[in-house]
Amino acid sequence: MLNIKDLYAYISLHTEQAVRDNRYNWKTKDAQVKPLENRLIFLGTGGNPYNLASQYKQTGGICMFLDGSLLLVDPGPASIYHAVRNGVDVRGIDAVYVSHGHTDHYLDAGTAIEAMTHIMSKRRGKVMLPVDVIESGLISLYHQGKILGLDGYIGGPADIITLLPYKEVPFGEGIITAIPAYHGGDNFGFTYVSPTIKIGYTSDTNYIRTYLQEDETEIPVSWQPIERFKTVKEYRRDLKDAYADVDVLVANVSYFHLFAHRHITGVGLAHLLKESRVKVCIITHLDPACYQPVDLTQEIAAYVEAISGVRTILAQDNTNLCLQELIK
Repeated sequence: MLNIKDLYAYISLHTEQAVRDNRYNWKTKDAQVKPLENRLIFLGTGGNPYNLASQYKQTGGICMFLDGSLLLVDPGPASIYHAVRNGVDVRGIDAVYVSHGHTDHYLDAGTAIEAMTHIMSKRRGKVMLPVDVIESGLISLYHQGKILGLDGYIGGPADIITLLPYKEVPFGEGIITAIPAYHGGDNFGFTYVSPTIKIGYTSDTNYIRTYLQEDETEIPVSWQPIERFKTVKEYRRDLKDAYADVDVLVANVSYFHLFAHRHITGVGLAHLLKESRVKVCIITHLDPACYQPVDLTQEIAAYVEAISGVRTILAQDNTNLCLQELIK
């Protein structure tokens, strides 16, 4: 006959031990040593609502290991899941960067903050984000660390930094500078500059304002495709200038020539990179229409590289890239 008393004691003993061990691991032990080389892990390379719902490509954002510090950029759905699956000790996140308040860029920010603060037991790390992401309630008061002592959880971000155009934020061994992006309300890409690397991230942004068709007709960009394209006429010069000197540019490119009023496009990226000093451009955030029914992604990268003269590669889900290897 089953001895209920002994069974109760057995389950209780081992459950309590497991809780003690797990809490010790999270709240006391240091995170694993982070790589000193500059490295990117793409936790997702998919963009736009259809991809968000279908998960044709992951939407977890990017882990940026920069001079020994870990920046989690745009933690969309399942960001922490994919980080752990890729061997990242998420206790070691030093800052969370949210470029704008669209689901594929912020949804897992709360989970990321809990990881960074060791299950809300410590005050550590930074959160960088536009003010409207805070004001619209996309990051809860709890995850802002403003509900103190809730059921014993006393942690939260050490700093919440609201982004402004060209605001400089010290991070690790370098400086993050917020670069305005033009898409969906308050939105900021950034550059990170340190003695070892200069990297840029465009966020989602438009770039081309007008273009000339083959007959020299000037056309403003809109929902319509860029057709009979000859050359870019008006464009976001501030973006071209801001990213001109980085070693590596991570560019969110959703389409080749569609919806240029909202996205940088492959056509626009080629223009942005031309005559720059960028050594390598990494394309991410492509819509599933670029992959199916015909995979056009290599052709998009080849077009950008041919026009700009800048080496252009495609990020893939779970890609782990050493930046020093890319730019040497």
